[in-house]
Amino acid sequence: MKHTKKICALSVTAALSLALAAPAAAADYTVQRGDSLWKIAREQLGDGTRWGELYAANRDTVRDPSLIYAGQVLKIPGSGEGTTPSAPAEETMPAVESMTRTEKALALIRTFATGDTETAARLLDENYIQHNTAIADGVSGLNAALSALAQQGIQMVYDETHLVLAQGNYVLAVSEGTYGGAPTSYYDLWRVENGKIAEHWDVMETIADPSTWQNDNGKF
Repeated sequence: MKHTKKICALSVTAALSLALAAPAAAADYTVQRGDSLWKIAREQLGDGTRWGELYAANRDTVRDPSLIYAGQVLKIPGSGEGTTPSAPAEETMPAVESMTRTEKALALIRTFATGDTETAARLLDENYIQHNTAIADGVSGLNAALSALAQQGIQMVYDETHLVLAQGNYVLAVSEGTYGGAPTSYYDLWRVENGKIAEHWDVMETIADPSTWQNDNGKF
């Protein structure tokens, strides 16, 4: 990607995809192999970034949003006649103190997709460090990045988070989406300290067309 070094921090601090209107959905959904909350939200609610609403509606059975299993039955928020749609995830997000490291990382990813700086501020340490010269440290640096992307009309979308690993004070997330319409992979690493996200590293790469892949002897 020709601007990777300059914009990789922007990729994970400020995705600006807009929420779409949710289509009609069944009251219950049975998890299939390969599903994630992001994938189910995209299929059932019309937008993967609304996974937080799905998580909030199933907190009684889903403790960790990265750990759902085939055969599990989930409630789809706002579905069925006479039901009231769930409040946006930023209004139903539990207290930061009660969230796991994985929950915090996934919640922060959602703020990248919505531009929700208020929720991001709740998740980030006041001395938050961003390892990229294109973005300033702290919550103010995040806000400035969001504003800059909005002004430039840059859209960055996280379609699905495939893997989340937590060890010690660190959380790694591997995601896939688009940047400026181009298929893109995102790799985000956070350090959590005293219950808040204190430090962040990231890499963003355009996903090449498989037809262009080559090995040492030519194309595969």
